[in-house]
Amino acid sequence: MSVISRSERIALEELELRNWCKESKVTSFSQDPITNIEYIQRLVVDTWVWNPETRDQLIGRHPWTDFNIIPPWNPTLSSIEDRMEDWAKGKLLPILQYNQDLVVDTLDSPLLPEHIPHIKSVCDEIEAELVEFDDEFDDDEFDFDNEEDAYWPMEENDMVERIQNLEPRRLFQDDVNKNKELCKKGLELLSEIMEKAKDINGIQGNYLELCNIFKEIHNN
Repeated sequence: MSVISRSERIALEELELRNWCKESKVTSFSQDPITNIEYIQRLVVDTWVWNPETRDQLIGRHPWTDFNIIPPWNPTLSSIEDRMEDWAKGKLLPILQYNQDLVVDTLDSPLLPEHIPHIKSVCDEIEAELVEFDDEFDDDEFDFDNEEDAYWPMEENDMVERIQNLEPRRLFQDDVNKNKELCKKGLELLSEIMEKAKDINGIQGNYLELCNIFKEIHNN
């Protein structure tokens, strides 16, 4: 039975977290669907800006706009977690630990100034990927003013199937599945490398193939 290394486990957990961040839901912050990472970001900022004792008041409340000094009500990560909808609970710590940028091990930790730009950077990264993905499948995919596209021979059923296959959610799922397969193959190669640790010639071939796998994941 092979055992994956800590770095491998972290890579897989971060891939799963990124996929979760890209999902969209209707939340208390918006009538329209927003990504999960945007929901987390808004909740963190809201916890920093508004005193919990006056947050729900229509008058007499004053926002804390200094993002370099901790608010006098000393918000903690647990105070954010307590306000989360059930589907988002348990994601705050992994997001703060994403890319190993911050050392945060417990929800009892205070909400610090550096937490906000970190989550903002994760949000920007995810949103940029989603925009880039959508741009790849814009309305210019088929140019019916173009003579070649206008007379492209295709049965009606084939056309319907192709259009359905261009649905962003399905395409994104295909991309996720491909990444999972590549990661699985990479882990299998790592296991082989461990078994061939005493055989340099055997290791070199696995190493080069593994480099190509992670290069493909990176480029995707």
